[in-house]
Amino acid sequence: HLFKTPSWLMNEEIVARTGDFGALERIRSLQVGTLENILEWGRLGRVIENEAINGNDAYKITELFDDLRSGIWTELSRGATIDVHRRALQRAHVERLELLLTEDEPQVSAQFRRFLGPQIDASQSDIRPMARGELKTLQRQIKAAIPRTSDRMSKMHLEDLDARIEMILDPQ
Repeated sequence: HLFKTPSWLMNEEIVARTGDFGALERIRSLQVGTLENILEWGRLGRVIENEAINGNDAYKITELFDDLRSGIWTELSRGATIDVHRRALQRAHVERLELLLTEDEPQVSAQFRRFLGPQIDASQSDIRPMARGELKTLQRQIKAAIPRTSDRMSKMHLEDLDARIEMILDPQ
């Protein structure tokens, strides 16, 4: 599973021998890049269109968001310690949901648009309601997990994400 911390890449013996520095950033970049690829405007548009065409036989956008949440936020239900890799991934997930909620798909020139498919109108698609709903679900789960979390860094991380989500949903 890509969103699970790849502990085999953090083997102390290998890191000690190679003097490897930057492994944390490489893992973060790989995981975040994959997450952003999954939650890309065109891909989400195709998932929505597939559901419109194939109905109950299609993999729905609601299922995609549920699957991502269950893979990225496994620690919430257990109150488990959230390691540095998972914290970065969880922050990236919230940031990507914010982008989907508040921004539009970047404009692409007509010469490249034919390779990417039609422009997604976020204000009229199911993407924004999904992003908002997902942020609300995450916020509820985060609030419930904070009292169960004993690890100090994990608790601060969750409190920070709760505050971030609050600002996204109510930017006053």
